[in-house]
Amino acid sequence: MDNVNLQECRLCHNAAKPIFEHQVLGKHNVQYYICDNCDALMTEDPYWLEEAYSSNLCVLDVGAVARVMANFSALMCLSRIFSIKSSIDFGGSDGLLTRMLRDYGLKAFSEDKYAKATYARGYTAPEFMTPDLISAFEVFEHMAKPIDDLDYLFGKKPKIIIFSTELYSGQGKNWSYLAPEEGQHILFHTKKSLKMVGDKYKYKFIIVGRYKMFVSQDSYSAARVFLLKCFLRIPVLSLIRALLMFRYPSKNFMNDFHELQKGLQDKS
Repeated sequence: MDNVNLQECRLCHNAAKPIFEHQVLGKHNVQYYICDNCDALMTEDPYWLEEAYSSNLCVLDVGAVARVMANFSALMCLSRIFSIKSSIDFGGSDGLLTRMLRDYGLKAFSEDKYAKATYARGYTAPEFMTPDLISAFEVFEHMAKPIDDLDYLFGKKPKIIIFSTELYSGQGKNWSYLAPEEGQHILFHTKKSLKMVGDKYKYKFIIVGRYKMFVSQDSYSAARVFLLKCFLRIPVLSLIRALLMFRYPSKNFMNDFHELQKGLQDKS
């Protein structure tokens, strides 16, 4: 294939070749490429992102609350298995997950350059350099500069990075996860690309159900992986979620209330 048609892979810097075109945001004819090295699928340089993020992120995301509830249950499980005390929700959107985690005792913070943390106001600047856990649910497919974002996440040296994203395995242009009408999904990982990411940063990459995880060498063990496979199954998570809803939030709930109240009084 003529080199003029090739693009550099934004993930591994190898050659990526065109595979199909799609209309993004109903008006931009965008070329999609597949990497010859890591097999990841990606759009051409995403010049339309400012337009794509100009409206509310939740306009088409009708499953957002249900997903937050499921992710909350999963993170509460991880907090026990890995002795998690602090966390950052990277790409945390409106901060609902962060608020729930704080209500149940975790020192949780939300980071999102495209959204306002409505439910986690006051908790967008972590008070620690090294969190025990970083969550990044439905974020990896949004990364315009994945190497920069991954350097940032792994540079914090968490015990575990847990995330969700659908994997590319040869789907065509009608794959619903491309979501061209939103224009925000621009990079689609494969098992191979994620394994390469884990190897680069010296983390173990594992898949448990719908969740993908990078686990630090020090935190990885066969016993912990076994527990993850037991507890992160959908029926078990549903039961855990139901049980959590009957448990009263920790005292952190009221501590945050008084802290935020004091902050508002100081500003007045």
